[in-house]
Amino acid sequence: MFDSVVLVMIILLCYLAHLHKDIENKKKYINALKEINETSIKRLKGEWKSFKDSGEEFIDENHNYSYDLDIFGKGSLFQWINTCRTYIGRRRLKQILTEKPEDEQSIHDRQCAVIELGPKIHFRQRLEAEGKIICNDKQDTKELFSWIKERNDYILKNKIIWILRILSTVTGITSLTLIVRIIDYVIAVLLDTSRSAPKIFYIIPYYIPIFLYFYSMYYFKNKKRR
Repeated sequence: MFDSVVLVMIILLCYLAHLHKDIENKKKYINALKEINETSIKRLKGEWKSFKDSGEEFIDENHNYSYDLDIFGKGSLFQWINTCRTYIGRRRLKQILTEKPEDEQSIHDRQCAVIELGPKIHFRQRLEAEGKIICNDKQDTKELFSWIKERNDYILKNKIIWILRILSTVTGITSLTLIVRIIDYVIAVLLDTSRSAPKIFYIIPYYIPIFLYFYSMYYFKNKKRR
């Protein structure tokens, strides 16, 4: 009886935790969409000079035209059109604004891309919202890629490689043993359910208020989104 009750409580707890996490993610997504639309309205009203991201770190006084034409900085083209939410995206926009196109075809491809994405408002806003949730627009990835390219001869020694292989094997065996024990426990509980199931129903009323609370949260969040 006790094992069955514990199993039911664990399953219910996992479900409620998943439901709560799903609601939190939707809340973040809705807030991101709200901020995106507010920013778009400001851009249409000509209030874009108040945007925080002006690309000041990209200012290059020695560049052929970006400094003279105010491509970056306060009141710049970058500040007006930028909707990038990641560091790599911001760097890519900077390259587009400062580097000459390779040929006429590349210019045509960009124009076609703009025309194609124009009417896809839902796709564009969802993409920007996902990037906004990540929120790493200032994170430089150069150090990470430099570290990946570094070669460590000490780790590549045969002794270290064999130690890593042994540790991987031990970890795999330990994990497999744990999984087998969990499966045995679940089977034992399921076999005992036929005797204890009627008694389990006595504890269900205590969890109904909790379930209704999370369900109401989920319902109202979806209703607001629509």
